[in-house]
Amino acid sequence: MNWLLRHGSLLGRRFPGRKGTLAALVCAVVVLAPSIAMAVVGTAGGTVPIGTTSTSSMLGVYGNVSIGTSYTGTAAPTNGAIIQGSLGIGTTSPANALDVYSGGIRVRSNTPSNTSNALYASSSTLYFNGGSISGNSWYTTGGVNIGSTAAPANGQLVISGSGGSYGIIVGTTGTGNPFKIFAQSYDHLYLGANGSAYMMWRGSGSGTTGWVGVRYSSISSTIPAAAIDVNGSGRATSYVTSSDRRWKKSIEPFKNAMDKVGRLQGVNFFWRTDEFPERDFGTGKNIGLIAQDVEKVVPEVVSADGDGFMSIEYEKFSSVLIEALKSLKAGADGVALSFRTAESRVAEREAVLSRQAAEIEALAATFEGQRREFLDYKKMHP
Repeated sequence: MNWLLRHGSLLGRRFPGRKGTLAALVCAVVVLAPSIAMAVVGTAGGTVPIGTTSTSSMLGVYGNVSIGTSYTGTAAPTNGAIIQGSLGIGTTSPANALDVYSGGIRVRSNTPSNTSNALYASSSTLYFNGGSISGNSWYTTGGVNIGSTAAPANGQLVISGSGGSYGIIVGTTGTGNPFKIFAQSYDHLYLGANGSAYMMWRGSGSGTTGWVGVRYSSISSTIPAAAIDVNGSGRATSYVTSSDRRWKKSIEPFKNAMDKVGRLQGVNFFWRTDEFPERDFGTGKNIGLIAQDVEKVVPEVVSADGDGFMSIEYEKFSSVLIEALKSLKAGADGVALSFRTAESRVAEREAVLSRQAAEIEALAATFEGQRREFLDYKKMHP
C-alpha cells in the first residue's frame, strides 16, 4: 500500500498535468477503496478517518463536526459537535432532541475519581451529588433553593421570591430559627383550607413586630389588631400577665374605685351574629359590659382596633375590684368598730344599771327591815 502511494506521488511528478494527477488519483483509490467500501457496507475492520490518517473507531473525526443542512456553515466547538435534528441513542425514532432508550446518562467532572457535581440517570431514577429523584420521591443530603442562586445549607429548603424578599426557609442554620417565613408588604402567612377561617400572621414590614390572628378569613394592615387576636372563644389551663415592678414607673394607687364600680352597669345581651358573620360571635345569651360606657368611667381598660371597634381588657378590672373591695372592707371595718364601741358602751351602762339595781335592792332590804322593826315596836307599845 505504501509502495502504491509513493509511486503514485512519483507518477504525478513524472507526468505533470492531467496525466500525472490522474495517475496519482488512481493509486490513491486503489489504496483507500477497500477501507471505504468496508466502512460503508459495515464490513468488520473497516474504518474511516477524517482529518487524520488512522482511527481506532469505525469513524474517527479529528476536530469538530456540524450535522444538519442549516448547521454546515456554522463552526462547531473545538473537538465538539452540533446537531440540527434529534439524536437517538438506543432507538431509531428519537422523540426529543436527545432520546436515550434502555440506558443511562452520566455527567461528571473531567477527573474520573471526582464525583462532585455529578449527574447520573439510570432507568427511572436521576442521581445527583448527594441525592436522587425516583418517581415521586426526592432525596438529597444537601439543600434546595427555589427562586435564588444562593447556596443553601445542608438540610435547608429555601423558597424565595424576587431578590429573596419573601418566601420560606425550613431548617435554617441558626439554632433559634428552625422555620422562617418572609413576605412582602405585611409579611402575610395564611393557614387554612377551602376558604374557611385562617390562622394568620401579619408582620410590620420592618420585621420588628408581628401579630397572630386566629379564625379570620382575611388580613389587612389593621387585622390582626393585637399580638394574638382570636376571632372567637379561647381556652387555656392558665394565663399570666407581665407585672414586675421593675418594668413599671409612675406607680400610684387607683382612686375612687367604689364610686367607679357604682357607675358601671352590668348587662345581659345577644351578639349581632347575623350582621357580623365574620366575627364568629355565638348565639347564646351573654353577660358583660358595654365598652363605650366603660370608657367613660375606666378608660384604661378600653381599646379600639383600626376599624374603630372597641374591646375591654376584663382582667384589668381585678385592680378596680380589689380597690373597691378594700374600700368596702374599710367601711365594714368602720361599722364593726362603731358597733363594738356601742356594744362596749352598752356593757358599761348595763354594769352601771346592775350596780344601781343592787344598791336599790340593798336599800329595799334595809327599808323592809326598818319597817318590820317599826311594826314590832308598835305592837309592844300600843
